[in-house]
Amino acid sequence: GVIYTLSGIYLDTLATVTNCDSIITMNMTINSSYDTSDFITACDSYNWNGNVYTTSGIYVDTLTTISGCDSVVTLDLTINNTLYSTDSAVSCDSYNWNGNVYTTSGIYVDTLSTISGCDSVVTMDLVINNTFYINDSIVACDSIEWNGVIYTLSGIYLDTLATVNNCDSIITMNMTINSSYDISDF
Repeated sequence: GVIYTLSGIYLDTLATVTNCDSIITMNMTINSSYDTSDFITACDSYNWNGNVYTTSGIYVDTLTTISGCDSVVTLDLTINNTLYSTDSAVSCDSYNWNGNVYTTSGIYVDTLSTISGCDSVVTMDLVINNTFYINDSIVACDSIEWNGVIYTLSGIYLDTLATVNNCDSIITMNMTINSSYDISDF
């Protein structure tokens, strides 16, 4: 009729059928149940006791100890998900993105780390417009107007214009200016 919660040696005296003492010695081992809590933070999913969890929450599982008693385990789980984002950019000749220099158009992917230590996958849709280089030559008498400027001397001249994509268009003009001669006969 007595409830015991601790291991130990216990004695009890009972009366026999002949009304004599009967002393009983009980060497009692009490195996306790265990109650534990785990606090876990994971990225995207967490495998716990054979179950895969993908959402944050409090989960409870009852296991059996080596001595056959209950072991109640509580999991306080925080799931941080991978972040996905897409950027786009248009640039002239090259573009520096996350420490990498790109010189051709394309779709590029980079994996970074979030503040919680999980992946952050960023996709870049990149358009590269290149500078145009044009070499041209012209021959004129006395002077010529080129891109709003009047030239009277031969030489190699450069002008930088903007393309339709707002990138540079560099024109090299090799100009030959021939002078007119005034000849008078007497």
